[in-house]
Amino acid sequence: MNNLSLIDCNFALNLQAGLLDDFNELAVRFMKENNKRDEIMIKAKSKALSHTFQVEAHFYLSVMRRITQHGAGILKDEIDRLERLIEGALHANKADELEKRKNILKQFQVLHYERDEL
Repeated sequence: MNNLSLIDCNFALNLQAGLLDDFNELAVRFMKENNKRDEIMIKAKSKALSHTFQVEAHFYLSVMRRITQHGAGILKDEIDRLERLIEGALHANKADELEKRKNILKQFQVLHYERDEL
């Protein structure tokens, strides 16, 4: 199930908003299989081109590229940056977009910490 519009009782997006099941599976593989990251990114790019939720699909791909280039440490920095932006005065649509991005980044961050604990 794709949870793009899940809203909590306060009419705010919940922690599942923006997450795509098929890309979550790719994110798991990407974070666990360092030696296959290029192959996984090619598959993600191919899927993103025809995905129903293009914006979110391409953001998953963007996160993969940034992790490859800068390491997983960028996840915390980017989540912190988005949280500061969300706390400010934003149009509701922009706040929703940033919340979805934050949820996707947190998906990768959880996987990063799980891998480190193994």
